[in-house]
Amino acid sequence: MSKLNYMRGKYSKNGLTLVELLIVIMLLFIVGVATLKLTFPKKGDLQKKGPPEAVESAIRMARKIANREAKPMRIWFVDQSVNIQIDEKLNPRLNTFFPLDESNPNRKNSILDFFEETTTSPPQTWPKYSHSGLTNTPLFLVTDMDGKTVFDEDKVCYAILRNPGKDQLTKHPDHAVFEEGYLDSSSKWKKEKTGLSQYFTVYPSGLCDYVGFNFENCPEYNHDYVIDPIAGIAKQIN
Repeated sequence: MSKLNYMRGKYSKNGLTLVELLIVIMLLFIVGVATLKLTFPKKGDLQKKGPPEAVESAIRMARKIANREAKPMRIWFVDQSVNIQIDEKLNPRLNTFFPLDESNPNRKNSILDFFEETTTSPPQTWPKYSHSGLTNTPLFLVTDMDGKTVFDEDKVCYAILRNPGKDQLTKHPDHAVFEEGYLDSSSKWKKEKTGLSQYFTVYPSGLCDYVGFNFENCPEYNHDYVIDPIAGIAKQIN
């Protein structure tokens, strides 16, 4: 028996032909080489989502809190490279969503984790005075109607957007993206001419404001997205 036929017979008895074994070895080699070139993503990168997935995640959080508290909640868009603050006086228009006098230690830790995940200069411990940090990513944040951050099991409710352009997603000076409107019979988004807003509302019933949004500074995201007020999902319509 030739050596080749002997090898064929040997590996056939074990469930693999010689050719199949060579293919397996080749595939393992290719996978091994490819793996050497890969950099495993950081935890934060794994959590980042595109616009529809991010806003839908925020809506689910807001619905849960709104139903539990029997109060409407707001979902704010916070762009990249803006200051968010912990301060005595809340002012959501200036991205001050976090009260300095927060007394719950678990919530304090969650806010510190939030700043660690989303800003370039997070505080290491709870600040004695006001603190601001520049955002390193765009995000959606759930607050009450006064703009105070809300918690689910003592965790800040937010969703991070993946940012392909690594810059601000909108060119509007106040970083507002949401606009009221409706879909016409041809599925075109019609604005209500009420201007842009930094936030939209989710009600205790689970319904949302009917709004659209657009990130005109990022070609990959430069589409009209429309939020279905009943289903709570975002649809790309162009």
